[in-house]
Amino acid sequence: MNKKMNLILGIGSAIMALVAIFVMFSTGFGADRELQSPRGNVFTIMFGSSTMNYNAVPVLIVGFVLLCIAVLAALVAGFLPGKSGSLGFVVVAVLLIAAATMFAFAPAAYKAANASIISSNAEEITLGPGCILTMVFGYLGGALSLYGAYTNFKA
Repeated sequence: MNKKMNLILGIGSAIMALVAIFVMFSTGFGADRELQSPRGNVFTIMFGSSTMNYNAVPVLIVGFVLLCIAVLAALVAGFLPGKSGSLGFVVVAVLLIAAATMFAFAPAAYKAANASIISSNAEEITLGPGCILTMVFGYLGGALSLYGAYTNFKA
């Protein structure tokens, strides 16, 4: 495979992972009764809020760390030649897909981390734009990395 194309795929995967991180500034959960979500953005949900007495959500923190590692791994994979580049892109794809899947379970993880505060059947918590866009860009970066792994393995 062409070195330039390998680098483009690595940078593209890293950009997708960065965008997945930056969209976390959007509202984390869906609105309740046509009002803005009172829980805040994904970072507030993930790391907890002492003013609202909400606990941190470990599953989302692990997903965030995986996204951060994927950014660096994608840049490294872009510089690796041949079969080693293929392995690097597989690692990036696994990191991004695992992180995106963790954000798919954000409402359940949030309820589990804050079980003492939130009654399980009183509130229905749904995915908001922040979690959904994090999943979308995580999966897109994972797909781009899988393409990079395939083309490097074939070369």
